[in-house]
Amino acid sequence: MSNIRVAYFTGEKPELQTYDFDDSTGAAVDLTGFTAVVRWTNTLGVSATTSATVVNPGTLGRVSFFWPDAMFNVAGGCVAHVVATQTGGDLRIYDGDLYVVTIRQGA
Repeated sequence: MSNIRVAYFTGEKPELQTYDFDDSTGAAVDLTGFTAVVRWTNTLGVSATTSATVVNPGTLGRVSFFWPDAMFNVAGGCVAHVVATQTGGDLRIYDGDLYVVTIRQGA
């Protein structure tokens, strides 16, 4: 797992984000039948889980999401990661890279 570093300003509304789940060989993980969420925590200790979408077809291994507005209300730091979970049958969970987000005070 690695860290993805990004920076925004307070009040900013980032575009739709995508995250690709790949296996150890670099091939896309088949997320057919999976659900996805983004889990985040800011420097004030506010935590939330927001929904994400497994892009169709699931064989792409891609998840799309918007950063939650609440994340951009205060300057500071935030960490977040995307999680994909398959329920039914064998439980499988894929935990994505850690996003390290810096929120700078807007002008």
